[in-house]
Amino acid sequence: PIPRAADDSALAEILAPEGFTSSILDIRNTSTVLHLKTGMSYLDSHRIVAMQEIAAHPAFDKYDVIRVAPAENYAANLLRINDYVIIADGFPQIAAVIRDLGHAILPLNMSEFRKMDGSLSCLSLRF
Repeated sequence: PIPRAADDSALAEILAPEGFTSSILDIRNTSTVLHLKTGMSYLDSHRIVAMQEIAAHPAFDKYDVIRVAPAENYAANLLRINDYVIIADGFPQIAAVIRDLGHAILPLNMSEFRKMDGSLSCLSLRF
């Protein structure tokens, strides 16, 4: 395993006095996950969407994990904003699952951004 940096606990030390917790989810040994938001997204009330490579990670034990088919890995990076789920266009399997859960889908053409590994969360500025 790759050793962790000495400052892995720095954020936890900042958050604790404010009443927040944090945990480390080490994805450095994965082959398809560039950064955490590449491989998973929070959908709703304890439900996440995740690439299969990280879906079984113990950090997700308290969540209902919707596994994205490997052919649709890019769609694991989605955004839920109010009553809508913005998802990359062209991924019908995960779109159907999310729609069946009662969410309205807003598909966006991400083909040009995808060429440079850009995803929805990379392009969003949320307040």
